[in-house]
Amino acid sequence: MKRFSNVAEVFPNYLTDESNLLTSNDVEEILFPESTSEVQEIVLKARELGKQITISGGGTGIAAGRVPLSGWIVATDEMRNVEGGIFWTDPESGKKYSYILQKVDEENALLTVPVSITVKSIQNLVRELGWFYPPDPTERSAFIGGNFATNASGSRSFRYGPTREWVHSAVIVLPDGQVVQLSQEDQGVTEDLIEISSYKIPRPTYPQPQTTKNVAGPVITDDSKAIDLFIGTDGIFGITTSITLKLIRPPSTILNIMVYCPDTSSAVRLIQIAQEQRRRQEFPIPLSVEYLDERATRIMRGDEGDTVTIILEQEANDETEMEAALEFWATKFEELNLEDSSVAMTHKEIERHKQLRHLVPETVNAMARRNGMPKLGTDYAAPISMTQEIFDLGREIGEEFETEISKLHPLDGKPGYAMWAHAGDAHVHLNLLPRNDNEKEIAKRLMVKMMNEIVGWKGTIAAEHGLGKKRFGGSPALEIMIGKKGMWEIHRMKEILDPEFLLNRGNLIDP
Repeated sequence: MKRFSNVAEVFPNYLTDESNLLTSNDVEEILFPESTSEVQEIVLKARELGKQITISGGGTGIAAGRVPLSGWIVATDEMRNVEGGIFWTDPESGKKYSYILQKVDEENALLTVPVSITVKSIQNLVRELGWFYPPDPTERSAFIGGNFATNASGSRSFRYGPTREWVHSAVIVLPDGQVVQLSQEDQGVTEDLIEISSYKIPRPTYPQPQTTKNVAGPVITDDSKAIDLFIGTDGIFGITTSITLKLIRPPSTILNIMVYCPDTSSAVRLIQIAQEQRRRQEFPIPLSVEYLDERATRIMRGDEGDTVTIILEQEANDETEMEAALEFWATKFEELNLEDSSVAMTHKEIERHKQLRHLVPETVNAMARRNGMPKLGTDYAAPISMTQEIFDLGREIGEEFETEISKLHPLDGKPGYAMWAHAGDAHVHLNLLPRNDNEKEIAKRLMVKMMNEIVGWKGTIAAEHGLGKKRFGGSPALEIMIGKKGMWEIHRMKEILDPEFLLNRGNLIDP
């Protein structure tokens, strides 16, 4: 196991992530374990010495979950093997991982992978093996361990749900050094308790939002299993070292349609058609329904147009189904007077569309870095009955931000915000781009304003990215949604498993 003490000089990137948030330089060491036993060794030593541990994944998070406050960084980069696995080299990245594939039946399989394998590598691997892993988070260079910790979803969650739906089991090192293997086939959740090993943890009682996506704190329902305590909780309860994913057979055809709409109202009408197809469970149901506002569309197309973009990803099991799907959507486009569209059908064409879509957040993140300030982005979702309202609210907040900051310093034609969305789930990413500390405070105030509105709608302030170390008004962001009583309940859960608050301190709650 490699370990280094000069972190700031040799590994400065591990002190931040895509949030651009930096904390103090009180980090003593960075460690690179290669196995579960080495992670266990680190945890036991940290507990003996009273050292804080911050788990570091791929660094693609935007909520500062891996940003350390002090103590040790445990980087999972070298966690590339699973015991008894078959070695495979990703032809695209050149990185070698091991995996275990277990066929359940003709239509289902289980894939065990190490936490450092990226989503893109998983997609490459399962395509070679003749299987399909449905989740498709926007940042495909993210580690699967980070996806697990945040319950990442992305575009295809419209059809297939988030990461949680595709996790079968995981190996987890608890804060006391115990190694447990938890599965969705186990129970572990009663009316009042979550039972893990010898621990009995009171279930939280705060209400869940009325949305199709939510990762704001522990999400425990009557259908939950013990493993759900660790999915989407920013790593505060344990360290995951390997994950077993559910696979299905791939659809014979997937196509990707970009359609350019003259305004958000016509785009929302198209979104609502897709939502109704899903509600009725009638073919065709898209895999994904994505939205890009005018600013995001300009970034993607490289022009100065005023259109907004809807991206539909559609699957079909045979040519007849695909023809029927194309006819259905072409008819809807005609009814809505949407004349400008582009269809990608081959793997190469679809990858090109995805690259264009992924270019948007990458470009906006680069703008934030050039400003030398963190990008303030929302991860809010509303009940799908309020799809139009959340888009209107996002635009209103963005325009208010640009109006206020332009009074302080002209924008000179540069955008002050851009918005995109996993539109089928009424899940909006509004990105505000402050240029200095004064503008950052304006952005924070407007984000809290938007949060309060969303919470009043019974929406969520964290639909897929987690909340990490996000704070507003001196308190963790999660408090805005679940209140002080809910925060106390999570604090109590954390205290039972990790009484010294050594693991991922600062994420979700205060110690």
